[in-house]
Amino acid sequence: MVRRLTLFACMFAALLLVAPGCDDDGGTDASTEKVLPKDQGVDTDGLVPDQSPDLPPKDCQLRVIEINGMAVDTIAQIDSTLDQDANTAGVQVDIKVSVVGAPDGTEVTLNVTDLSPAPTATSANGEATFTGVTLDPAKTPVATFTAAASNCTGFELKRNTQPDPSCTFAQPTAGVTLTKANDKIPQTPEFEYDVRVNTANAPGGNVALEVNGTPSTNSPATPNAATGVATFFSTQLSAPASKMVTLKATVTRGPLSATCEITFTLNITATPCTLNDPSPASVAIPSGRGLGPAQDKDPNTPGLQTTITVTTPGDEAELFIGGQSQGTKTTSGGTASWDVTLNNGNADIAANCRETSSGNSGSSTPARYTVDLNPPAAVSGMTCTIINRRAGTIRCSYSTPADNTDGSGLAQCKFHYRVNDDIDASNFDAADSVKRTITPAGTGVTQNVDITGLKMPNEYDFAVTCVDELGNESTLSNDTSRLQIFFATHVINGAAAGEFFGSPIAAGDFNCDGLTDIAVGSPGANGSRGEVLIYFSSGAGLPSSFSTKIVGTVANGKLGEALVSLQYDGDANKCDDLAVWASGDSGGRVYLYLGQQNFIQRNDVGDANTAGAELVYRLPGSAGGADVLGVRLVSLDFDGDGRDDLAMVSWTQQAGGSSQVVIDYGETGVALAQPNASPPQREMPTMADIVITGGTFDGLFGFGMAAGGRLAANVSHDLLVGAPRLGTGAAFVVRGAARGATLPDPPIDISTSGRVTRIDGPSDGVLFSGRLQGIGDIDGDGTPEFAIADQQYGTPVANSGRVWIFDLAGTLPASTSDAKAVVTNDFVSPAASNFLGIRMGDGAAIDAIKGADLDKDGRGDLLVGMRRAGTQLSGSIRLYFGTQTLPATLSAVQPDVILQPTGSTTSMPSSLNFVRDINGDGYPDVAVGDVGFNGNTGRIVVYY
Repeated sequence: MVRRLTLFACMFAALLLVAPGCDDDGGTDASTEKVLPKDQGVDTDGLVPDQSPDLPPKDCQLRVIEINGMAVDTIAQIDSTLDQDANTAGVQVDIKVSVVGAPDGTEVTLNVTDLSPAPTATSANGEATFTGVTLDPAKTPVATFTAAASNCTGFELKRNTQPDPSCTFAQPTAGVTLTKANDKIPQTPEFEYDVRVNTANAPGGNVALEVNGTPSTNSPATPNAATGVATFFSTQLSAPASKMVTLKATVTRGPLSATCEITFTLNITATPCTLNDPSPASVAIPSGRGLGPAQDKDPNTPGLQTTITVTTPGDEAELFIGGQSQGTKTTSGGTASWDVTLNNGNADIAANCRETSSGNSGSSTPARYTVDLNPPAAVSGMTCTIINRRAGTIRCSYSTPADNTDGSGLAQCKFHYRVNDDIDASNFDAADSVKRTITPAGTGVTQNVDITGLKMPNEYDFAVTCVDELGNESTLSNDTSRLQIFFATHVINGAAAGEFFGSPIAAGDFNCDGLTDIAVGSPGANGSRGEVLIYFSSGAGLPSSFSTKIVGTVANGKLGEALVSLQYDGDANKCDDLAVWASGDSGGRVYLYLGQQNFIQRNDVGDANTAGAELVYRLPGSAGGADVLGVRLVSLDFDGDGRDDLAMVSWTQQAGGSSQVVIDYGETGVALAQPNASPPQREMPTMADIVITGGTFDGLFGFGMAAGGRLAANVSHDLLVGAPRLGTGAAFVVRGAARGATLPDPPIDISTSGRVTRIDGPSDGVLFSGRLQGIGDIDGDGTPEFAIADQQYGTPVANSGRVWIFDLAGTLPASTSDAKAVVTNDFVSPAASNFLGIRMGDGAAIDAIKGADLDKDGRGDLLVGMRRAGTQLSGSIRLYFGTQTLPATLSAVQPDVILQPTGSTTSMPSSLNFVRDINGDGYPDVAVGDVGFNGNTGRIVVYY
């Protein structure tokens, strides 16, 4: 019977009510309940000594029924999750005991393992409640709860306890400073470190690691079963700017977890390491930085000698060139320096710096330098050519050379030239060499360098060197011959001796094609009947043979003794007309030929096959043998109507004879001449539109006459008339004015008219006003000038000549003392018969205000002829370019340019003309006659 009861009791243990003798758990699995006698004693076989199995239990029974308000059979273990008061040490739980069979008010004691004194409570409503029962799971692995009261049976309740896990950092420790010396693998850029966490009460749990709030990539880790240490191998650590790192570990076992945290310093900032620019400093080049001759500290030593300095707060620095160490140096004052030799090519330089105390190190930003000590190849094969003589433009061409291998590349080419001197290495960079910098074209590409504005008659010599980005300069280019900026010349010779070809010259567009043609008088040709040869321009120049001609038919008529072009009829196509003087024809006749597209061969009076002139000017039938018409011919717009007028001198060549200027106003409606028709004739001066009177043959009034241009800045052009034998010579400026309503206009008396300004020659004058010309505005002040010459002026010696320059601005000039400037014959000895001023260029024929601007600087230029130059027995022309500051004296010895063709005679210049552009280069040209050339055959020279 007892055995059966025992078996039944053991089976009942499954209901967690364990009878004495059925508990076979000697370990920590204490989730059981036992019945104990009132004295709580337990014998060795687990039976209650005072209660036999055959006896019923006492009427009062005590049983633990709730923990924290939960039935005990729902609680497997006691841990901090049941803690009712986290602020008190241990786990605080509330225990409820059922009291059956004892009255309320019974005092009940709760015996708890390792808790002393045991708490008590008074029963009420069949229960006793114990609050804040303290357990220490770390001290008590198994907690036993047994309620006791007088005459009551208490049932024992066992429960396993679970202490909270805990952790501490074993490595690193709080507050420590880690440096690069602590880096597990210092060769890598990351800082790697083995973090170790000590754990307790965490068998079978795990540990999670955070670095600065971010889970570590090697987290979680399992604590070692034996040691409880969780190791996080090769944890990558990084620090913010503050260098402070926070590690947080969370240890977890089942529902329980705990954290631990430390903060430490991570000083792994790379040691600053600055690679300074070499000394002397490198220069910027297109490929980066470069070192050249200017950076070479010792040019006498092969290679480039330089110093490289590294700046660092560390105490060691190591320099590398091309990956090769140049040695480690201890810094001083935060720097370390190396004197090194660099070879041509690329030099890759870097440095490492270390702080030995911390082990921290850093690398500089690597630098690449192009080292170049070799010059580029020299330019070879350069050629220079005059492109435009008048603009002063020379073009030099060369193939752009290559820089040396591994060089820094061409930066520029230095294009220098010298004036009237050979250029070479000794003067290439001289202060008086003219310098230009040329941006190089690609290697092998032809480089054209145009230099313009070069002045005639200078010679120019050119050279070029090329410089690379680092200042290496090539040797000079090949030698080129000097080039002279000067007029191109075209010489046209007369046909035979005695023809006096080139005695006069006139220029105009005679065939209406918009190009400037040349008419040349040859009064001795055709048995002195004379002829005029006309050369039609092609637009690029004149032909060497005449294009057509006008032939004289009167015996000894000397057609072509004087010529002048004009726009007499003012036709819409602006054809120029031509007036021709035949000095030997009945006291002189003037033939007017109108320009026309089909300007074929003409003659003077016409015949059955050939047309003559459109108009013929002649003396009246009553004229005496001493009367002469046409001594001088001038075209000008005297009445300001847009058509040119023709002025002629008419005088009586005898003592007391008169001299006057007759003017025929230009007009429209003149019919073109036809063959077999006599041209209309006009008697002069009786049919003149206006006559300038008051002159005498004794005074040689009209010996000099020229168009003055618009000297008074009005619409009408003014006329210059000379009387070289009037007193010491006198010049008259006769101002043009609009024609009257009826013609002829009243005569202009040079003695009384308000339209006349008289300028008297010097007291030692000989032929003052023998030559006059309107020259245009040569000083750019807006007022045109005019020139008056005394070609026989006798100071310093006879016939040396002199020219005075005047204008009509302000007070009108009255004598040579009012001249703005003087051209003097300053040849030392002998200057006799130089005849300076024998001819002057007719600038007003090109532009009535500006004159002839040969160099296109906006100012008119001056041409003065002389028959000899000191001891040089040949004629020449002195050219003076207009200048803003007109000097008071212009030198015959040192003009700006001298025009003197080879073989010129002392009769040159027999004529001297500014000519509108003949060859299409946009510049006015110059035509000069030399009638004495080759036995008075004569020639003309055209300067393009």
